[in-house]
Parts: sequence; C-alpha cells; structure tokens
Amino acid sequence: VQAEMKTDELLKRAESLEKQQQELANETKNNKDAGKDQKNADKQKDISKQSDALQKEMEELEKLMDELSDMPQEEFEKLKEEFEKQENQELAEKAEQDLKQNKSQQAQQKMQQLSKNFEKTKQNLQNFKNSMQQQTQMQNFMEMMQLMDKMIDLSKEEEELKKELQQGNRQHNESAQKQEKIRRSLDQMLAQMTELSKKTFAITPEMGKALGDAKQNMNQTIDALQNRN
Repeated sequence: VQAEMKTDELLKRAESLEKQQQELANETKNNKDAGKDQKNADKQKDISKQSDALQKEMEELEKLMDELSDMPQEEFEKLKEEFEKQENQELAEKAEQDLKQNKSQQAQQKMQQLSKNFEKTKQNLQNFKNSMQQQTQMQNFMEMMQLMDKMIDLSKEEEELKKELQQGNRQHNESAQKQEKIRRSLDQMLAQMTELSKKTFAITPEMGKALGDAKQNMNQTIDALQNRN
C-alpha cells in the first residue's frame, strides 16, 4: 500500500508541474510587459523547487521498493534515470535567468521543453503504476486462491467431523481436539487476509466480510457440535 500511495503522490506532482509549467509558458509568450518578467521568474523558481522535490520523492520510493518483493523495480529505475537525463533543474534555472534578463522568447522555449518533460514523466509514472497494480493483483489473486483452497479443505474437515460425531465414531476428547484445530486454522486464515489487506487496496471490505461470515458460521457449527458432547 505504501508503494501505491507514494506512486500516486508522484503522479499528482508530475501532473501539477506539467500544468503549472505550460500555464507559465503561455503567460510568458503572451506577455507584453517587460516588468512582469521578474514575477514570472519567481514562478519559474517555485516550479524548479517542486521539480527538485519530485526527484527526491522518486529516490524515497526507490528505497522503499528495495525493501519490498515482487515490485517492477527495473521499470522504475529506467523511469527515474530518464527523468534525471532531462536535466529539468538546469533547464528551469536557465529559463529563470532568461526571464530576469528580459529574454522572454528564449525562456518560453525552455519552458515548453520543461512542460514536455513533465508530461513524459507523468506518462511514465502512469505506466509504472499500471504495471505495479497488475503485478500486485496477480500476486493477490494467487494468495486469495490459496486462502479459498484452505477454506474448502476446512469445510470438508468440518463436515467429516460432524458426520462422525452424529454416527458416534469419535470420542469426546478426540473431537474436541479436532474442533480446536479447525478453529485455529480459520483464525490463521483471517490473519493472512489482514496482512494481505495491508499490501494493497485490492482487498475489498466485501472479501473480508465473506471470510468473517465463514468464521462465524463455522464457529456456530463447532459450538453446536461441542454442546452435543
């Protein structure tokens, strides 16, 4: 979940940078007042700071991904490398200096390039987010299938125990041990579901409720069997 949230933050920042840079480029292009160049230079400086913050957040996500498994790390490394090669910090500083020297046309050209760079970064982040979600969904699907298989096996054990008790084929102590084993296994599955929900938003409340209902139904059956003994 942390990696997904951090990626969303990066994507929003890139979108914001692209929008701000394009708006400033348009302002610079249409500006007829040389006195306004200083104000636009201040805006460019602020965008430069935000771009620097974006790069630092990328580094934070890279460190986070090093601690996690089953993440498209190679794809993100290429994304980060491409962003660094754009040299947006240097480009933004040059555009700022052009504005301070009333070189609006040169500044506007650099701003257009910055806007394209931010747009490319936004697209790369969106593609990375999609890859991460696909990989996570596949992993979660496999884990969910394993949980469902375990649930089916437990249900079969419960039904088998119920039949044996009805037929009087099990001793009280033996059946009590079997019932407790089933209960512990179900609790373990619920714990696995909780851990899985921490990894991704793909685990919906409905999934958790379904397993919780299954636990309640199984507990009721076990309690009923215990009362017969």
